Amino acid sequence: MATVEVLSKEIIKPSTPTYEDLKTLKLSILDHINPHVYARHAFFYPSSPSGPTNAHLKASLSKLLVKYYPFAGRIDKTTINCNDEGVEFFEATTPAKLDEILKDLDIDQLAPFFPASNDVSSREFDNKSCLVIQVTTLGCGGVIIATWFSGKAGDPYNFVRFMNDWAALTVNPNGSLAADPEFVGASAFPLPNQMAYMPAPNPEKPVFPTRRFVFEASKLQPLQTEGSDPIPADSVVIALLFKSIAVAMKSSGSRKKCMIDYVVNLRGKTNPPISENAAGSYGSHNFLSLTEEELGVVPITEKLKGAVAELQEKYSKKDTDDEWSSDMFKGFIKLIKVMLIERGEMFVFISCVGLPFYEVNFGWGNPIWVGAPSLPWKNCILLRNIKKGGTDIEAWVSLEDANVLETVASDEELLAYATINPSIPLN
Repeated sequence: MATVEVLSKEIIKPSTPTYEDLKTLKLSILDHINPHVYARHAFFYPSSPSGPTNAHLKASLSKLLVKYYPFAGRIDKTTINCNDEGVEFFEATTPAKLDEILKDLDIDQLAPFFPASNDVSSREFDNKSCLVIQVTTLGCGGVIIATWFSGKAGDPYNFVRFMNDWAALTVNPNGSLAADPEFVGASAFPLPNQMAYMPAPNPEKPVFPTRRFVFEASKLQPLQTEGSDPIPADSVVIALLFKSIAVAMKSSGSRKKCMIDYVVNLRGKTNPPISENAAGSYGSHNFLSLTEEELGVVPITEKLKGAVAELQEKYSKKDTDDEWSSDMFKGFIKLIKVMLIERGEMFVFISCVGLPFYEVNFGWGNPIWVGAPSLPWKNCILLRNIKKGGTDIEAWVSLEDANVLETVASDEELLAYATINPSIPLN
């Protein structure tokens, strides 16, 4: 494991105070039903003489927090207190070099590059940070920017937009954002009174066994043509992984029924429309139950496609302010009943394929890799492209049962399309 020395910790606050009428941001039902876990992302950059100093990074972050003011606040039960308490910003150094880290990649050894924040690790729910950052300078001159980002504060779409905006302001301090973020989630999806304090449980432990798979686009292409219409590559990956997990669960002796929780970005799928600039969580959870006979690429991807169509139909109109939230609450209660009756085990699939993680350029160039250590959410599968403009898909598979995960990792049918934890090329 690389030796990382933390040199300093500073609190970065917005460069101008947040207006009084913006001090309290109500959480939407979408924010509220998310487990209180922190997504972890690390951006790996090569050495470059044109890159910014940490002072530049902190100055641009302070300026950006004026627009992303909730991120400098603290999360309570049903609100974000936008009190400008600030973002913890750690500076660190390590003699390790980028090629050494990425050549023999061990995701379990990446933890020291992430900030050791007491706020994040605390089991208390109230007064939690939205965002924590660590910038580590490597022995080769490269840089790793690692973040903790609360699922209560926003979704992956929101997070990657924030990172790109931060990078843009670092490169051009006198520039302005292409569009300001809009924190309006509670107006579209208000929290029902009956959910005023029904918190999603914290994870039972901070991380779960996680394996990294890389699916080659050329191997997925034949499967994409098996349906009546072309199948998106990320849907094929979801189908392959879910089938492998379901088979592994059954072979382990589990009698639980495996189900899919397919998270879909609601932006662009509702009427009235949710703005592409909408900040916060807009991931709709779609719960799918499949029979053993449906454990194939075409049946599973048809179910995924149908879920999106059903979602768009459901949110194609809105007669009352709380109609969408009421429907979502009913679906949440129905899920709980189904899980209890059918003794279900839910597997959450989040696709970040197509999101511009690899366009976050602070001046060092595009990141060579964007990764993370083990995931903090049990039975969660996260997908994204592996490089800018790339078509290969990286899947982070986090399962509660380590034995089931190892069975999946040895599934020959799955490994015909994927490689487990390959090294990251530097070019």
